[in-house]
Amino acid sequence: MSLTRKLESLDELIWTQYEKVTHFAEKTMGWDKWDLVNASTTVTMAGVLGAGVYEGLLFWQNDDLLQLMLSGMYLGSAPYAYSTTKLDYKRAQREARQLEQGILFPPAFSSLRVSGMLFSGFSGACGVGFLMLKSKSDSVLLNGLLDVSVGCYLFALESAWYFRDQIPKLPSSTTPLLYSLYERVRGKRLQQSTNARYSIEEIV
Repeated sequence: MSLTRKLESLDELIWTQYEKVTHFAEKTMGWDKWDLVNASTTVTMAGVLGAGVYEGLLFWQNDDLLQLMLSGMYLGSAPYAYSTTKLDYKRAQREARQLEQGILFPPAFSSLRVSGMLFSGFSGACGVGFLMLKSKSDSVLLNGLLDVSVGCYLFALESAWYFRDQIPKLPSSTTPLLYSLYERVRGKRLQQSTNARYSIEEIV
């Protein structure tokens, strides 16, 4: 099995855990997957703003031009993260229209997404390691907070991606045919290409 295939299999496993979170949120809080996407985006903005602030403080301390550039990059990413909320609103509307037409898309698994998730864990672990060091210098503290912020930013960014790719909740007026289509899509997963889609006509 190639490395790409192994990463896609791991991505599918992680996607399954996010599926459980989505169902739990629906049952306990009445949230759908787009509410979870918006919550993840909020955490993404908080993480990237924190990273920008801590990188800026490191520049102020070390007078390192690279840290100033990184601080600007992080802070400049916050408006972009916010802009995705409008795109997600449009995605949710389009998905609702497709459901009304009896169209469902299977989830697409990606080695890129799971790589980002793994890196977020690495960054967060590095940050915790810095914070646990006996040295309590300002530089160590700031580097620890920076790494934790970057880890939170990446984790929330990838989480939003996982939630976007969840199979949408069926409306209360779901017909038996649409429910059969839903079960068919759920059963395919990794075997399907990114552009695959199913419609009611295929199972009639």
